[in-house]
Amino acid sequence: LVSAKLLVEAAVEDAKAGRPAEARLGGALARLNDALVEVRGISHRLRPALLDTLGLPSALAHLSDETAEALGVPIAAHTTGIPRALPDALNTVLFRIAQEAFANVAKHARATQVELALSFDEDGGVSLSITDDGVGFDLPAVQLDPRRGLGLRSMRERLEPLGGVLEIDSRPGHGTQVMAAVGAREVQALTVRADPPG
Repeated sequence: LVSAKLLVEAAVEDAKAGRPAEARLGGALARLNDALVEVRGISHRLRPALLDTLGLPSALAHLSDETAEALGVPIAAHTTGIPRALPDALNTVLFRIAQEAFANVAKHARATQVELALSFDEDGGVSLSITDDGVGFDLPAVQLDPRRGLGLRSMRERLEPLGGVLEIDSRPGHGTQVMAAVGAREVQALTVRADPPG
């Protein structure tokens, strides 16, 4: 950021003196883009503050808007059922799964539209799905290759300790759906575990 600031200041001086400023401004823009990538990476590794300030449905809607703007692809985000407070660990995992799914869309999908759906079941369970209309992929081949599918494994590894299930539906030419679900019993167990002893 300091480097970008210095380049912009130098470009301003160049412009005042009638010298071309495009090269310095281009350098400043490149440094700002690098800084944005780094800041996003840092923020994604931290517990998302949005969850504390907005709650899961609004945090996912905000993430969807931010991702849609970055990708230039529309993302429809909606919530069904009656939203309710979930344990912090579950909120964080569902948010991380959405981030990872969006990262996969950005890297691989070549999608023209994406949908995020958060569902609060009447019985107390919760599910999250991210669906895209992109190129899809050969799921069995990706799961067998140790160099690929790290994001998918990461999602599963985050969800399994909470008693959740991750399902992925994809095949070449038919887009991808990632669905994370945690049943009512598991949500209740997490809630009890998170409550301090009375």
